[in-house]
Amino acid sequence: MNCGAPLAEVGVGRRRPCDTGKVRPLSMLGICVAMTACSVFPDAAPTVGDAGGSSGTDGGGGQTGGGSGADAAMAGGGSSGAGAAGGGGTSASGGGGVGGTGASGATGGAGGTAGLGGSGGAGGIGNASGSGGTGGTGGAPVVLFSDDFESGGIGAWQLSGPGAPWQASTLSPGSGTWAARAQPSSTSEPASLLERAVSTVGRSQIVVAYSRRLVQLDSADEFKVRWFDGATWIALEQTGPSSANDGAYAARSYNLPATANNNAAFKIRFECTAGAVTEFCHVDDVVVSALQ
Repeated sequence: MNCGAPLAEVGVGRRRPCDTGKVRPLSMLGICVAMTACSVFPDAAPTVGDAGGSSGTDGGGGQTGGGSGADAAMAGGGSSGAGAAGGGGTSASGGGGVGGTGASGATGGAGGTAGLGGSGGAGGIGNASGSGGTGGTGGAPVVLFSDDFESGGIGAWQLSGPGAPWQASTLSPGSGTWAARAQPSSTSEPASLLERAVSTVGRSQIVVAYSRRLVQLDSADEFKVRWFDGATWIALEQTGPSSANDGAYAARSYNLPATANNNAAFKIRFECTAGAVTEFCHVDDVVVSALQ
């Protein structure tokens, strides 16, 4: 029980005077004596260093995107106390939610972890002396199409051109025991085409990756990789007038522009033009994926 000067209000942490000149009887709340002002309630003011404020609520995980974390409540009276911000929700297939904003002195909530193909949510913002929350973890790419030719066939592709067609072969694979191999015996460009349609509808940040090995191609020959945006075939790689004779497979990966996103007409094509019977094109481990 505390004594002090009379104050006008009564409440937690405030003092109420006894009537001066009177003696109050003993009670459960305090003892008053003549000419003395006493506190009716014990002092309940915040102690310096106490943690204050309530925590924010974490965002809920959804099938297509995590919810954003709730912002933290304001800090309590303690000098170091502050509500913790809610973390962004973790999603099953979409992007992680954004972390909540920290209250005074708090650290922003961590961004949610993304589901398959999603992006991690951004970290929350720390107010006053608080620091920003960490960003969420990005999801794995979504594979839209892949072929390592280990089936021993090439039926997933469309074959065309005046030269001898591409075929699945165990001669010089990049990985495993099979690869796609072309021996066109033709310089009519493009001589042998290996083409595949891959819908990217609902997806973005498209990536095309493959491995290739070119054998004894000279300046009259050509190896070319292109993709189709619905109107135009766009080159990713081409040997042009340069010769090529790879001792081993070379891995290639290309991030495509936005015109490849959400595209029902998307296609990829490998072209091999080579006249001599000792000239070959090999392709293996083809993957078309989306980061979102």
